Amino acid sequence: DHQGNIWIGTAGGGINKFNHKQQNFTRFNNYRNSNHTIKNNLSNSRVWDMLQTSKDAIWIGTSIGLNRFDMLTNTFQHYFPSNTVNSTEHNKIRQILHSSTNSLYLGTDDGVLLFDPQNQTFTELDIEGVESIGPIYSMIKTSFNQYWLTSNHGVCSFTDDDLTLRKVDL
Repeated sequence: DHQGNIWIGTAGGGINKFNHKQQNFTRFNNYRNSNHTIKNNLSNSRVWDMLQTSKDAIWIGTSIGLNRFDMLTNTFQHYFPSNTVNSTEHNKIRQILHSSTNSLYLGTDDGVLLFDPQNQTFTELDIEGVESIGPIYSMIKTSFNQYWLTSNHGVCSFTDDDLTLRKVDL
């Protein structure tokens, strides 16, 4: 992060933050049936991706929802796509990219969502020619402002101006 800490997402143990200056670890997890409040908890302990978008905010994709960690208060805020989009498969957030419009592109188990943090809304991106492309395995933003992703449907691309996923012929 911007303070020199190293954040490590795990496949079931939450997040470990290594503070280089103090040479210690802090663990953030999903503590079920404990004294921890929701604000001190991840929504799920399986972490798929993390992205720092400002000096005090880290976004975390888990198997059950999107989390925003506030580095000033050490608290979490949870967002669940299935509350607004018709598929529970969207709750598994595999990839997170920051858009040029300060929104987030989320690669899920059932395609790509656009998340607007200001309005706290999820929008499913359309797919040209097919109903579903399945899980998103990888997403990148190119230097020429295109987004590319890999899925069960192959390689697709889209832009901030055209939010339709189009298969790339390779």
